[in-house]
Amino acid sequence: MSTRGPATVVTTATRVPPHRRAAKGSRSAVVASATRRGDGDDGRVDRAADVVVVVGRRTALGMGASALMSASPLAARAEDADPWEGSYVKPALTVPQYLDKIATSRGPAFEELRELTDQLKFSQLNNALVIAPFDDVRQSAYFLPWALVKLDEDAGVAAQRRWLDFRERLIQLDETSIDAGRREADETDVGRCVDRLEAALDELIAAVPTSSR
Repeated sequence: MSTRGPATVVTTATRVPPHRRAAKGSRSAVVASATRRGDGDDGRVDRAADVVVVVGRRTALGMGASALMSASPLAARAEDADPWEGSYVKPALTVPQYLDKIATSRGPAFEELRELTDQLKFSQLNNALVIAPFDDVRQSAYFLPWALVKLDEDAGVAAQRRWLDFRERLIQLDETSIDAGRREADETDVGRCVDRLEAALDELIAAVPTSSR
């Protein structure tokens, strides 16, 4: 019998199969799993010690994976509201590094979203929003303002407001693609949402001063 040492918490975002797609507003669409790894000689995950945290899909779409276990969703929408309300995030990378990750992933990410839209594969599009390559774009966009505010407070606040716009467009895309799967919207509606989402990403990037890039 092996002796278990201190547990390591590993956070993952679980892809949900199409047949388990949740209704709009459901809490079961995205799962964040805090998995405890034991130090047994086989090195495998100790599934008996798994701790699964179920969060709303909107919350998951609006946050970085590493923030799922600790931060609250950003709720401020008014221009005079505090855009950092309810959250504390410590970014792991620098502003240039987050911009590089966005630049590397955005092409394949938005190409995939548009291909799935053209092919009417709306359930797959929903899943694509929470896995790479789009998830790399989403997480980098989420953390970018937090990295920027350490260099330039005013620019960081402006970028965080643009993140909130991006987050809102992302939620709209998610909802519209769900509606399209129910034949309550069509591929044209979904395509417009994809375009608006990418435009919001451009505005977020534009909020970063040249001196901080």
